Amino acid sequence: MVVNLPKVKMMNPYPKDNNINIGVFKQVIGISDFKKPELLCRALTHPSFIHEQSNLNQQQKEQQSIEYRRLAHLGDAILGAIVTDYLYHPPVPPLGSDALTNLKSKLVDKKRLSVFSQELHLRQHGLFGRGTSHGSTGDPNRLLSETFEALVGAIYLELNFSRTRDWLVTRFIKKAASTILDDIFELNQILANLKVNHKLHQQDIKQIEDLLLSKSLRSQVGIDYRPLRELLAAGEWLKADQMTRLLILTIANRQVEGWLDILHIQNLPCLDLQTINQLWVDYSKGRFGFSAQKRIWNQVNNFGEFSDRVGWRINGQWRWYENLSFNERAPEGHLPAFSGLREVPNSRSLWAVHDGEPFAQKLGLCSID
Repeated sequence: MVVNLPKVKMMNPYPKDNNINIGVFKQVIGISDFKKPELLCRALTHPSFIHEQSNLNQQQKEQQSIEYRRLAHLGDAILGAIVTDYLYHPPVPPLGSDALTNLKSKLVDKKRLSVFSQELHLRQHGLFGRGTSHGSTGDPNRLLSETFEALVGAIYLELNFSRTRDWLVTRFIKKAASTILDDIFELNQILANLKVNHKLHQQDIKQIEDLLLSKSLRSQVGIDYRPLRELLAAGEWLKADQMTRLLILTIANRQVEGWLDILHIQNLPCLDLQTINQLWVDYSKGRFGFSAQKRIWNQVNNFGEFSDRVGWRINGQWRWYENLSFNERAPEGHLPAFSGLREVPNSRSLWAVHDGEPFAQKLGLCSID
């Protein structure tokens, strides 16, 4: 069912001209017996959206923003208590206070909560100001992490501490804590061996570097991004572009078809897009990558002009794939340009689907700007 944003006791009505599909969102979070839709509406209505509503006076905007902040503050406290409780009991091994503090901070920091938020597609289901999709609101992780905290607050008020704990642990905390602990254990094993040997050999340094790098290449679907990193580090831009295409198709489970439509673009996991983008950005010193392309797109919002700016089209003529510039002198945003399935180089690129709008929206939802 679609619920119009309701009037909640002790506060003014939410904007009347927008809806949140509560029925769908209850399925997303897996809580079908949520009885108070106004709590979910409050959690999913960000102040950036509230302050853009012309039908609200300044006092109403401030009041609704305060209600949202209070809910997020409550969620932050509940989340911290649940994480602390989880880390105290098995299967988490007994840890000292410093280790517990460090582990807790990793589980509740803005980047981690932003990933949790993306797994629930909160950007798609919530109401946010127009400027938030163009990166004009500062740290994108802050927006998503705060929305996740507000949602936790709403779930706690609807249910209770025990059920909220079960939901958080099952959906997010257990897996995230296990991953962090595995990383720490593996690194400690390496360091323990170094202490025994009393020397730091080159192979030991390489082992530590490989471990740290591999753990930074995150994937929601278990993709190993080290081959792409090695190609980019070696400056193999053409091979890296072709590898990126294969990775995107693998993530979307479209290796046989060899192309993506709007639905598959919408379902690409943000975590993997962020990892691919970060690799391209890091090894090109910011010249290439999805974020470089998104900055150009925000300036033109037109696929033809965008293609001219990134160098895929010159004087109205599309360049063949093999004639693109696979080097560091290529125009900003030129890569990745993966294609090769047709004569026109971008006919199967992510930007070519419906003239770029679906992929641009996806990058905005994934905070890639």
